[in-house]
Amino acid sequence: MRKIKNILFIIVTFLFVSINVYACTADDGCINCANETSKTECKKNIKIAIYGDSISTYEGYINGIDGDATYMSYYSSRDMSLGETWWARLANMRGWRVVANDSIGSTRVTWDSTTTNDIERVGEKYYMAGDYRTTSVGSKGTPNKIFIFAGVNDIFSEDVPIGTVGNAHLKNDAIFANAYYSMLQKLKTKYPKTEITCIAPYIPKYLKDNTVSRTNQIDDVIIQLAKNNGVNYVDLRKVNFVNEDFIEGIHPSSSGMEKIANAVSDSIFENPIIQQDNSNNNSNASQNSNVIKKNEVNFDVDLNFCASTASIWQIVGWVFLIVKIIVPLLLIIFGIKDLAQAVISGKDDGIKNATKSLFIRGISAILIFFVPTIVSLIMGLVVDFTSSGAKADYDICETCILNPSKCDTSKDAGKQ
Repeated sequence: MRKIKNILFIIVTFLFVSINVYACTADDGCINCANETSKTECKKNIKIAIYGDSISTYEGYINGIDGDATYMSYYSSRDMSLGETWWARLANMRGWRVVANDSIGSTRVTWDSTTTNDIERVGEKYYMAGDYRTTSVGSKGTPNKIFIFAGVNDIFSEDVPIGTVGNAHLKNDAIFANAYYSMLQKLKTKYPKTEITCIAPYIPKYLKDNTVSRTNQIDDVIIQLAKNNGVNYVDLRKVNFVNEDFIEGIHPSSSGMEKIANAVSDSIFENPIIQQDNSNNNSNASQNSNVIKKNEVNFDVDLNFCASTASIWQIVGWVFLIVKIIVPLLLIIFGIKDLAQAVISGKDDGIKNATKSLFIRGISAILIFFVPTIVSLIMGLVVDFTSSGAKADYDICETCILNPSKCDTSKDAGKQ
């Protein structure tokens, strides 16, 4: 029994340590922050949420729809580390905590109110101006800040009318300006004390007919609506992106993510942690890389632990499943066998001992069957996931152990 207790203690301790992953946190007194500015922000214990499309996704760290995020992410460990995404960089620069990422690949701000296609992620629960998504972004606790990076898929969907700011108040979520206005109004109503920042998309390097024109029109709408609604905005058209900043011309690479994080940081704060010189982006990225790397180490490695080892936890889950079914059955079968033999022998003491033994074995069988669930409940009570930002990764381990048949270990998971 003592060995079992020690093993459980080690497991619980390991999980507790591995979720405390930010390099700059209020929990440790903000002693690992990059500088005094980030330390000041860190001490405020600011919680942020990300709201967007595939550009802001990362496998295992997005809300998804009804708890299912399978194939809804573009980025994964095959593309870059978690700490290289623009939102993780921004959080680590500032000492903030990411409490939720409600980004889903291929989704738009708009919806025509009739079309439904789960494969292409079109429908009432997918579009960003809808009630479902605007509620989901705050499902893990009300954030202090929400960063909206949306509109790219509306740009490439040339059948989506852009509309005008003057008519944006009219209820028609099929028109971009109207849907974006509706989204802002819903977010401001649901999270009245939350600071909102709208990020106007960059002009992609992969250009289709009319892409530049549509990007400029949609960005102008976003910025004007942000001004009209009294929220922050960032214009990524001002960033000097180069070909190497993109994976395929649309989605940013690690260097592109760094430029986005720096641009957001520079636009929001009068005294940015990292000054970006757009006239010499390559040398600037090199100078700033040490600051980024210092802050991303624990955040990246530990938060990706369950996602990168899902197949191992699935095996553990199958073993648990077999053990919790077979062992209780054997205990009960042997207990019934002993009781039957005692009854046949007709000895009162034997019957009494066999009955007691069957009761103990029954209790043991129940405990063994519910051990994984009990451990999960204990972890939920011991660890404050809402402040750690690591619940998404823990959920992967939990799903693989408690329900291995639903553990996603496919190589293509998260790719669009």
